[in-house]
Amino acid sequence: MSFEDKSALVNRFMSALEQADESVIRESYADNASIWHNFDGLEQSVDDNIASLHWLRGHLDDIRYADAVHSDIADGLLQRHVMTGKSASGATVALPACVIFTIVGGRITRLEEYLDPTPLLALLAAK
Repeated sequence: MSFEDKSALVNRFMSALEQADESVIRESYADNASIWHNFDGLEQSVDDNIASLHWLRGHLDDIRYADAVHSDIADGLLQRHVMTGKSASGATVALPACVIFTIVGGRITRLEEYLDPTPLLALLAAK
């Protein structure tokens, strides 16, 4: 798969996250995809990840993935971005992140997300 094709897949996936388009999110993942986050060290299934995204949307509005930069890697794509969102009180949170996407057959088979959740946790604690 070319760098351009991998970038297009990841861009479509990230846009679906912003729009909460669950069907495109599921289409982007392979059926047996695994999702891992550095802050808890747990493996998630696609269904578990969708549930986490619902939780996030319950706490933040206007979620965006800004300043995305892609780097080609042998079995996928690395993306750096800043996730932003707003709390119900209007406070803004910004989380710089790095995501490694493993891509096989045009679908995401593994997603590894590295971020510091401290700003989000502080925002939630201030409620």
